[in-house]
Amino acid sequence: MTKPRPLSLDNIAIPAAGDAELRFRITDYSYAPVSETGAVAYLRAWRQNARPDAHSHPLTIARAKSDALADMAARQLRNELALCSSIDGAWALKPTGSVVGAGAMVLLYDDADILSLDKVAPHALTTACFIKLAPKLARVMESMHVHGLIHRNVNPACFFIGIDTTVDEASHFRVKIGGFGLAATGKEISGDDDTAVPLLCGELAYMSPEHSGRTHRSIDARSDLYSLGVIFYRLLTGHLPFGISGVESDTTEWIHFHIASEAVAPHLLSDAIPEMLSNIVMRLLEKNPERRYQDAAQLHADLEYCKYVLSEEAKDGDAARSDIPTASLAPAPLYGAEHASLLITSAAAQAKNRMHEAVLHYHAGEYTQAGACMAAVAESQQLSELHAEFHFFSALILAAGATAPAQEEQRRHALTQHCEKIFFPSVASTPVLSVQTTILLGEIARLNADTTTALRHYEQAASRAEESQLWHYAGIAHALAAEVCRKQSLPTSLLAHLKSARRAYKKFDAPELAAQLAHRFPEAMASLPRSEDIQPQSETANIRDLESAVRAARALSEEIRLDELMQIIMSVTLEHVGAERGLLIRLDEQVPYIDACARTTTSGITVNLRHTTVTEADMPLVMLDKALNTGHQVYAGDDGVLQTFQPGLNSRAFQTNSQTNGQAQTARFNAICVPMLKQARVVGALYLENRVLPDAFTVEHTQILQLLASQAAISLETARLYAALLAENAQRKAAEKALRASQTSLVQGEQFNHIGSMRYVLEEGLMYCSAELCRIYALEAGKDVITYEEFSALLHPDDRHSVLDTVEAAVAVGGVIRVEHRICRKSGEVRYISGIGKPFYVDGKFTEYVGTATDITSRRHAEDALRVAQADLARVSRATTVGQLTASIAHEINQPLMSIVSNAGASLRWLDRTPMHLENARAGLYDIVAEGQRAGDMIQSLQRLTRNTEPVFERINLNAAIRHILAISRSEIERHGISLVLNLTQENLYVIGDFVQIQQVLLNLVINAIEAMAEIATRARMLSISSAHAGRDGNDKFIKVIIADTGEGIAADAAERVFDAFYTTKKNGMGMGLAICRSIIETHRGRLQAAVRQPFGSTFWFELPLAPAPAPEQ
Repeated sequence: MTKPRPLSLDNIAIPAAGDAELRFRITDYSYAPVSETGAVAYLRAWRQNARPDAHSHPLTIARAKSDALADMAARQLRNELALCSSIDGAWALKPTGSVVGAGAMVLLYDDADILSLDKVAPHALTTACFIKLAPKLARVMESMHVHGLIHRNVNPACFFIGIDTTVDEASHFRVKIGGFGLAATGKEISGDDDTAVPLLCGELAYMSPEHSGRTHRSIDARSDLYSLGVIFYRLLTGHLPFGISGVESDTTEWIHFHIASEAVAPHLLSDAIPEMLSNIVMRLLEKNPERRYQDAAQLHADLEYCKYVLSEEAKDGDAARSDIPTASLAPAPLYGAEHASLLITSAAAQAKNRMHEAVLHYHAGEYTQAGACMAAVAESQQLSELHAEFHFFSALILAAGATAPAQEEQRRHALTQHCEKIFFPSVASTPVLSVQTTILLGEIARLNADTTTALRHYEQAASRAEESQLWHYAGIAHALAAEVCRKQSLPTSLLAHLKSARRAYKKFDAPELAAQLAHRFPEAMASLPRSEDIQPQSETANIRDLESAVRAARALSEEIRLDELMQIIMSVTLEHVGAERGLLIRLDEQVPYIDACARTTTSGITVNLRHTTVTEADMPLVMLDKALNTGHQVYAGDDGVLQTFQPGLNSRAFQTNSQTNGQAQTARFNAICVPMLKQARVVGALYLENRVLPDAFTVEHTQILQLLASQAAISLETARLYAALLAENAQRKAAEKALRASQTSLVQGEQFNHIGSMRYVLEEGLMYCSAELCRIYALEAGKDVITYEEFSALLHPDDRHSVLDTVEAAVAVGGVIRVEHRICRKSGEVRYISGIGKPFYVDGKFTEYVGTATDITSRRHAEDALRVAQADLARVSRATTVGQLTASIAHEINQPLMSIVSNAGASLRWLDRTPMHLENARAGLYDIVAEGQRAGDMIQSLQRLTRNTEPVFERINLNAAIRHILAISRSEIERHGISLVLNLTQENLYVIGDFVQIQQVLLNLVINAIEAMAEIATRARMLSISSAHAGRDGNDKFIKVIIADTGEGIAADAAERVFDAFYTTKKNGMGMGLAICRSIIETHRGRLQAAVRQPFGSTFWFELPLAPAPAPEQ
């Protein structure tokens, strides 16, 4: 900031006027800002060369904030001057004179020792402080309204508090109101007349819903009370009820906030705020004027009552004393804006002035002069009120100045001492001291060359300062961070910090500090866009709507991404119309779906994207149906009858009835449904509603909504096409990627599994082979296409004719080719191949075959080895089983041998007789032959069981096989005391199979049954074997053999596991017997199963197909 400069009134004609004007004719006056409201700035003026003890007659002046706003400020000042007869100096800042020149105007006031409310209380006040200040503000509003004035621009900069009040007079401090540039007389001022045109030049954050012109309600005293409610909200909570802290909103956003956004009650934000005060504030902030306080007198009475109640509560407790928010008790001013050159009347004032000069020198980069001023302040010993600020700025000046290397350690020690003196644990949570300490920690880190830590401290300090609206400190923190970023060559961060510093200084009402950034950082600041302090906002409602529509159309046309576009559509439509809630509805095959739902919150508009069907809970479906069917805007009236929106008609509140606890309740809210048209075709709709303000929607502000809806429909269609194109491109890229991956996987898969692929083009007679197929066929390198004749030459001579015949037969009918064959490589190696080919059809005709050829040589060798191993295993199993029956077999063989011996002896005796009995001897010899034959058959059968021979499939008498196995095992059955129950069919049943393998199955099952009953002593041991005809799948040509026992049985869950290889329930079992049996039965096209026998034991049965009857002999 530059030093105070004299006012320039060159080329301004000074008319004859009163004393105030005569005093103001002197051109060597200095000034300091007091406040700004609308286009007008209030300044404190005094003679530049006046001595501190001289009568310099300070005064307050009002003039334009900038040259760009001179015309608007002149109109406002003339309006204030015209209202002088209604303004009383007891409660208002009353002009005592004016200076008028070409294109400029200045008003003069005798009130000099004043500060605006936004400077005195920039942060949240304590409840005790608020309850002393709020009734006085309400009393001033009451006096203004009693005199017939409606302010129409109430904001903190309009209230002024006297700074000449001592502590003893704190309860009688003066409060006045000023800034009457937009004020008017009369009980009501219509929001539609011409006087409403410049109203939006005021403070948008404090305007009422009626100021927007959207509600067709007149601006009256209740509008001022709404603005006062916003002030009260900020004084209690420290921030505005709407908008995002630190983020600037434009006119449309502020209008939307005041129309459609509801504030959060202050007592819900902080337990320290009494609910009764919160209720008063929330009543002031009612959107409907009828529900607010109807006059300031009623408000004043309620505040006085709260003051009394809270004072009584304070007496009961030991609450700390809360002082009145005067300049001396509020957070100390941040020198650089409002206290530029106060009249010096005491030593304390001189100290403040010298420290202010030091701060100015610091911001100007004049660190030597700044240090000298700080030394003078220290010598004055007037630091009681300047303790924290003195040490803070002394530390900043010390850190910024140049120091000899020998004195560096001394400087750092001094810095640490300054930091310790302003940081007290008891006030660590105070925003000002917390921010100051954090900035100094950043300076110490910078001097220690720890730039990362320094930047972190600067950014933390800036964030805390912005949250507490300590804009001066925020600007300092960002400027220091920018200096570090410049030295570290961080251009992006440098620009960001400079932009934030400029914004902070402007919010602090110190444009000079913002301008000095351009001198300190000329190159970087040149790249930042220029921004005016205040944009003229005197546009009419129609111009505003047009600009809003243009901005919305530009935003819609610039965005192509579908999700972001839907968010923009909902945001601009809710802001433009002033809706509290909105739905974006799209027709999908004539079914309406909600694509987006938007709501207004205290911090802005939130949009949720979704895709759900529309229900009555979302909106009145009758409105949607009528809008979609007629293609016109539809609104709901008080009578519940839906009507199309026509010029000259205002929307009315829509009534819906709902049942709650059996009683009908009525909910009133504004609702409008606008169809979205594309080429005269309805493609969707926008549904908007406002439950906060009863008359939020008007024709004047919804006429352009149809245009926005049409533009939205076109933009949405374009965005969907773009999204579809992106999706198609993504799918194509994904398909290409998948194809490449598939090709890679195919090649790897073919290599791992030894499977080659091919295409056989019929017309060309060529086979296109993959790399793996070329390897399998052992083709020459680089040759991946062979003719049909070359393929035929690769076939094994023994397989060639059968393979070619199979291929030709399949090609003739367009069938699938399945063939296993051998090929002969040029090296003479023989490989086994399994080939499959399927026809590929084009336009109903197949032109080629695609297929695979698998090298199954290893599998064939493995199968052969498996068969040999299985045969060996079966033989070993049979031998083992036979070995278990050694005693029984010996017994069975011994019987025919003994019979032979006995018959031989008898025959000899018959021959020894005289005469010889030849017939008896002959009969004995016949018996010998029969018994020998019997023994030979038994031995031959045992040989076949144990011999490793190839299976021979023939007709087998299954009943005879069963009897033979029982004959072999009869001795073992009798030895274990087992009763045999044999129930075979009367006729002989034949099956086709290998006799040895069938015997093996029967023998294994019988032996298992005998062993299962070997240890049973508590019940009868019974072996049951039966055979019978059985049916399967409607076919009774099967024979079923059942072998049951009364042994230990098997577990219910082991009925299938007993057939698994190596699973056994025997102590010395191998677990292979039943697995081999099932394999044998399945080889004979039958099945073998097991089950639990009730009440005990187990049952095994197998089924085999009956052999066909033999052909009759010719």
